[in-house]
Amino acid sequence: MTIDNPVEICDICGCMYVPSELGDKEFHTKIHDDVVNGIRINITVKDQIIIKEQDTCLLLIDSKSTNSQVDRLQKLSRYVSLSVSRDALFSYHFNPSYPLDSKYKFFLLCFKNRAIGYLDIQYVSKGLNEPIWLIKMIWLAVSHRRKKLAKFMIESSLNHLGESLSSVGWEAPFSEMGLKFVKSLCPNGYRVFQTRYG
Repeated sequence: MTIDNPVEICDICGCMYVPSELGDKEFHTKIHDDVVNGIRINITVKDQIIIKEQDTCLLLIDSKSTNSQVDRLQKLSRYVSLSVSRDALFSYHFNPSYPLDSKYKFFLLCFKNRAIGYLDIQYVSKGLNEPIWLIKMIWLAVSHRRKKLAKFMIESSLNHLGESLSSVGWEAPFSEMGLKFVKSLCPNGYRVFQTRYG
């Protein structure tokens, strides 16, 4: 890197690149499209489809998922980590690996041929009188925010698990936007936990 080729970080997607370098510019364009519009995926008959409504579906990835399904989750997870410090609702992030532990559930919200949402839930029992599902991370592609999709994704996922908003916990610390979101979703109060993966 020289003064003639300064590195820039995109405020929207978090990608670091040198605008004057053609390869970097193309790389940024691809990353930016994925973070803004979602990652292109092919939904197959092997996917665990929880909900399907017209062009939208919610997929579950858990310990029963195949290696290729977890690979797809990892790809989306990398994009989430690019923007996590800027605009995701929660501060911590986890990189899933195959095979997944049974205490983890990941939900992908898909629109047409793109994964546009990511929800990470963990079953926590250690040190608690009563085991609890803990919402660890939620993320939406930039162009799909402010459409009540985060609420839809959480409520649909919890319904699949036989839980409700009042029965789950939330991972802390939150980003500022995450705190506002949780307060709006749970106006009568919510349970906060600070844990580590593992």
